[in-house]
Amino acid sequence: MGCWFSVNQQMLATKSGQALIAVAPRGRVLTETDAPFFEVSGSPLRAGEVLGADEIIAREWRVELDDALDQIFSNALEVLA
Repeated sequence: MGCWFSVNQQMLATKSGQALIAVAPRGRVLTETDAPFFEVSGSPLRAGEVLGADEIIAREWRVELDDALDQIFSNALEVLA
């Protein structure tokens, strides 16, 4: 269908979000870079703060963080091409 899945740390903090990312096609996952309405430890997320989401994705994919980052970066390049 050509769908992309854009996720953020807040979405992935839930059981349903973790279940979704565990089965989403890895080649179609992106992290959201703008979620100022979400807070982590009482502070709003700033543009580009995606490491928390990346860490959850790596855990759910059962891969090293660097491998998840490489996949997500590759996905972003595909979207921007």
